[in-house]
Amino acid sequence: MQPGEYDGKMPHNYDNPKVQQIREQLGEFDYDEENNYGSQQVEARAMVELENKSRYEGEWIVGSDIR
Repeated sequence: MQPGEYDGKMPHNYDNPKVQQIREQLGEFDYDEENNYGSQQVEARAMVELENKSRYEGEWIVGSDIR
């Protein structure tokens, strides 16, 4: 496991007031929308805890720490 990688022990609870406010503003995510990666190749990575204690699971630019 990489430093900060999600270990499965923390709950997946993102339902805090700020997150709820943002979700109400943005609406549900459209998973059918086409991806636009531009010229950068991306790879999927496991969940990690970021510097600000938020958690991210998703795509990163290959060979970098850029999400």
